[in-house]
Amino acid sequence: AGTNPRAARVAALIQRVIASSMEAQLHDKRLASVTITDVRVTNDLQIAKVYWTQLGMRREQGERKRAKQALDQAKGRLRSLVGSKAGLRLTPQLQFIYDEVPSEAHEIEDILLSRTSVT
Repeated sequence: AGTNPRAARVAALIQRVIASSMEAQLHDKRLASVTITDVRVTNDLQIAKVYWTQLGMRREQGERKRAKQALDQAKGRLRSLVGSKAGLRLTPQLQFIYDEVPSEAHEIEDILLSRTSVT
């Protein structure tokens, strides 16, 4: 969200709206394990980068691909929901980006656990 406090507030709002809408309104099984990890909005409020991951899905490329397709298909609907709930004059474009950090953290954790159990 940069240094703009308004962009930070809008990002937090977008994260809440998308997370709650995915469960309550989209009803897409491909999104069952998807979690929104972060949202970053440009200072001009034009673009919102929505970072997401899948819980319990390790190295499942097919699952990730299906979830990405579901997010892209729901992009317009989610943007409309964000616009109506946020009351913004201009609703930012949504860009969905897979968040690699949680899966990398799991891999590091697995490596550390395997090393401690060996010693």
